[in-house]
Amino acid sequence: MRPDDFFRGSEVKPPAVVVSGDEVALGIVRDLGRERVPVLAMGPDRHGPALSSRYCAARLCADPHYDEDQLIADLEAAASTLPQRAVLFPAHDDYVFAVSRHKTRLEKSFIVPVMPWECMQTLADKELQLGLAQQQASTYQ
Repeated sequence: MRPDDFFRGSEVKPPAVVVSGDEVALGIVRDLGRERVPVLAMGPDRHGPALSSRYCAARLCADPHYDEDQLIADLEAAASTLPQRAVLFPAHDDYVFAVSRHKTRLEKSFIVPVMPWECMQTLADKELQLGLAQQQASTYQ
């Protein structure tokens, strides 16, 4: 999708911003694009599969594994160019966790359907999950 087509579509229908650029993001981009949702795919690799899809406009962003603060700044910069708030779809764990940690800040620019970090942290910490599961198991024995 050409950027000008994306921006024109975003004036009429709330856009989606899909972040990561990998194969999972490509599936989300395709599903939304087939429904005629204007999609902006963002990822750290210009050759990532999602950024090459015909269903989206593409923009580079930082990889949160290496520079989470820059990712958040890149998302805010992208949001500042949109005609209306977009729904933010982080499509990989590192992106989900970064968006979750900065949910309050990002909600100024996006609709963020991700739990806040206080809740998401339990899902992100596998050792904590195991400990909670062991606690639950011991209460039922």
